Amino acid sequence: MTITTKRACLIAVLIAVLSQLHALAATHTNLIFNVSISMSTFKQNYVPVSTNLAFLRIGSGTFGTRDVADIIADAPLFRTNHLRGARLLFRVSDLGPNRTAQFILRKGTNDVDVSPYLAFGFPGTVVTSKAPAPNNTTNATDYGTFQLVLYSTPAGRFDVQGFSLVKNTSIFKGPELIQREEFPASIVATLGGTGYSGGYPTILRGTVVISGRRVEIKEGP
Repeated sequence: MTITTKRACLIAVLIAVLSQLHALAATHTNLIFNVSISMSTFKQNYVPVSTNLAFLRIGSGTFGTRDVADIIADAPLFRTNHLRGARLLFRVSDLGPNRTAQFILRKGTNDVDVSPYLAFGFPGTVVTSKAPAPNNTTNATDYGTFQLVLYSTPAGRFDVQGFSLVKNTSIFKGPELIQREEFPASIVATLGGTGYSGGYPTILRGTVVISGRRVEIKEGP
């Protein structure tokens, strides 16, 4: 092998290595939101008074964000991940045309997608007020119906929906404009619906707030 050939091979190897390192160090622009869930519950209880007779009672209670996070952490799909005590957050991954969005449980530096158990949407009509803002940015306000679903877990499930207010703004990271087009900055919803708790029919009402939008730049494959 000639010196020229050796140099060509070495250059090819270096290019391949650099390309691999670039792929490994690819940056991901994500949005992270805080999640606040506050619900009152009214569960159907039965008080037996004889073999074939029971009185009906309503048992009231409450649950919040921490309870939902721990219910999901204890679900069969995630039980071995040791996620109890993790924070429930909402994440928009890879901001742009190919973005995805999901609820996550974050514990330390570990983020786990929990969308198989918890998801939201905007069924029905949405009406919008939109206006230009300074520096060619845009603000908008949406009114619509928000739906939050906790799919079947050993502890229970629910499906609630109701009026929602969504505030949209252009996206900044500090002074840097990341995206000029408006994007949800906060969601506030007043909800009601049905579910099951411990196997008993349950009525729920309360609020969900998704807010505190911030940009996270992460490196990874």
